[in-house]
Amino acid sequence: SAPSTSRFCCSELLASTPEELSLRVKRTMTPQWRGLVNGTIIYLVLGAIAMGCRMMINKTNQPLYTVSVVLTTVCTWLLWACCYMSQMYPILYPELGMAPGNHGGDHAAEAAGGGHRLF
Repeated sequence: SAPSTSRFCCSELLASTPEELSLRVKRTMTPQWRGLVNGTIIYLVLGAIAMGCRMMINKTNQPLYTVSVVLTTVCTWLLWACCYMSQMYPILYPELGMAPGNHGGDHAAEAAGGGHRLF
C-alpha cells in the first residue's frame, strides 16, 4: 500500500530516498514554518561569522568571547523565534470596535453611535 502523506512512521523515513524525503518535507512544511527555518539559518550564519571573528581576539580572551557569542546568538534567536511563532498562531485576535481607553467624554454621542471607532 502507498504511504500516507499526512502521517508516516520511522521505517518509511529510513526506506525513503533523499529526494523523496526532501519532497515530503517540502509538501508538509507550511509557509509559516519555512520562515522560521529561514530565520534560524540566518541566525546560524551570523553566529558562525561572529565565531570566525574570534580569531582577531588575543588568546587570553578567546574563551570569554566564544561563550559570549554562543549565548548571545542562542538568546537572540530564542527571543526572535518566540516572537515569530506567537505571530504565526496568535492566541488573542484584534477585535474591531471601540478604541481602548475611550471611557470618558461625550456619553450622549456614544449612545447615539458617534463614539470613536477603530475601523
